[in-house]
Amino acid sequence: MAFVSLSCLIGSSAVVGYEFEEDEPALVVGERQFVITEQQFDQMVFGGQRMVQRAVVVPRANGVQAVEVVENRVVQNSVADFRKRMEGTAVAEIEMINNRVSLTDAQKKKLKLAARGDIEQVVARALELRPKLTSKPMNQQQYVELMRELQPLRMTQQFGVIGENSLFRKTLRHTLTDEQKVRWQTLERERQRMVIESAIQTWERMANGVKISEPSRQKIIDVLVEHGELPETRNTYIYYIVLVEIGKQEDRLKPIVPDEIWDKLQTQITQAKQVEATLRKSGQWPAREVEDDVSDSKNDGKKD
Repeated sequence: MAFVSLSCLIGSSAVVGYEFEEDEPALVVGERQFVITEQQFDQMVFGGQRMVQRAVVVPRANGVQAVEVVENRVVQNSVADFRKRMEGTAVAEIEMINNRVSLTDAQKKKLKLAARGDIEQVVARALELRPKLTSKPMNQQQYVELMRELQPLRMTQQFGVIGENSLFRKTLRHTLTDEQKVRWQTLERERQRMVIESAIQTWERMANGVKISEPSRQKIIDVLVEHGELPETRNTYIYYIVLVEIGKQEDRLKPIVPDEIWDKLQTQITQAKQVEATLRKSGQWPAREVEDDVSDSKNDGKKD
């Protein structure tokens, strides 16, 4: 029986580490099996390796001292390293929000606790999946199914644990005062306009210099800001998200641009849709759960 190591997947920062087909064929007797070690699993979920250096101070002539590295050692990142890295990301996010809306100490504390909750959810899910993936060889179908479950956890290496549907985001939405919400939403709309503008420019560079006129460009931005579902979370796949949202607003946007340009946009939209399911499953999209909006509306009605 032949075993296939998955070390080729380790360290990959791509969203899709394995090309999944919806109609994966059933495994036949004698087909190869897959083996993942615990170390490989931890690398995929908690991060790769890091270099640890040990240095000493060495006296030189004339009283001069120099620092010399006496040891270089490669260390596997641990669960503790992952927690520390994710906590650092959360602290940076809280500081960014604070700079925009001036959070109180109590609000900062709530957000830190929420971020820790998100981190522990990821760790708990990873520790639940680890024995399923590492305890015994898997056939192709088992491997593909488990890797689908693992994919959102692997994406935390790129996006962090503060996804759009995270406890952190939900806490933020419900902890801001009315004044802070107005300020946050105003700044967020400005950020979205810049993000959409950047995505359009990216598309123009990829589409052999095809340019969208300035009036059409501004109308597209207005429609997406008003009707689109753009995430608050920063990620490197916002270009694809903008394209998918353009496709969803076809009735509003198609009359704005010439048919030739729209046809070219459709090609890019089709490609962008290929990553939509992965981004949604990872919690990076959409920007807000419907339940949150409904809950807020009901609460507003009770207050009145």
